[in-house]
Formats: sequence, structure tokens, C-alpha cells
Amino acid sequence: MGRRFIGIIGLAVVGLAGALSACSATSTPAANTVTTTQPAPPPAPETTQAPPTTQAPPPAPAPAPATTQAAPPPAPKPAPATTAAFGVGTNYSGKCQVAWPTAPVTTSTTIQMTMSCTGIPSQYALVVVVYGDPSLPVTPSTGQMTVTGVVQDFEQSQIGMTLPIIMASKITIP
Repeated sequence: MGRRFIGIIGLAVVGLAGALSACSATSTPAANTVTTTQPAPPPAPETTQAPPTTQAPPPAPAPAPATTQAAPPPAPKPAPATTAAFGVGTNYSGKCQVAWPTAPVTTSTTIQMTMSCTGIPSQYALVVVVYGDPSLPVTPSTGQMTVTGVVQDFEQSQIGMTLPIIMASKITIP
């Protein structure tokens, strides 16, 4: 029991930081000092190592084969089957309205208009009317007309919308 325990105590005094002093556990602290005791650090966690294995690591996956060609674009969808009552060669006569804000397109020999027409099967939201007079006076106020002609073909947009193409032989603007 004649042993003395000596430890390291950290002093924290305003204005002093990091000063360490060795003190005896039986000594009396001086006035205006702070004595602190710190708990012993926790024991280091036990670590165990697995015995080394003699097995080789698994082989790396084989790289994907390099491609030199881009995937082909999707094939265009065929125009939907038309009924015998409305297909290529079918005569048409009905009232049509230019589908504004689409504007008529003129060439040196024709005018082409995207229109909404009566008497067209409901599967076709719009119709393309082509007429052989590029000077046809079409404006928003004259956009209603009677169209007489023949279904020449069907066109399909990149988004899948199918439009009948009517070659007009006569257009009457009221």
C-alpha cells in the first residue's frame, strides 16, 4: 500500500490551453486551479483475421462485345387498313375547314391545306387536301370551303398520325 498512483491531469485555465502537469494523487490542488480526472480509454476492440484462403478470386466478367453499328431506326408503322367505303380511289365531297394555325403551303402548281372535313371516318382527325390552283384565296376568314375530289393516298407522321390525302378537282369558297 505504500505505492502512490501518479497520473497525468489536464488543466484547463482561462487563457491557458494544452498545458499538462504530472501530479500525485495524494497532493492537494492549489487555489485557482481546476483538477479533472478522465476515465480510462475504452479497450481496443478485438479484431480477428480470417485465415488466408488459398482460393483464387473469381474471374472478372467478360466485357460486352463492341458494336460498330447503331441500332436501325424503327420501321414506320403501316397505314391502318381502310374500309372499302374509304380508301385510295374513293370519291369525296364535303365541307372542310383549314386547321389553323396550320397554314396552306403553295408550290408553283398546287396549294396544300391541312383540314378538318365532314364525312371522313373518325379515325382520321385531319385530312390533307391538294388542289391545282396555288392562287386559291385562302385566309382565316375564307378557310371554310366545299371540297370535291378523290382519295389519292394516306400519309403517316413520325408520331403515328395517319392523314388521307385528297386530290381536289373542285373547291368552292362561299
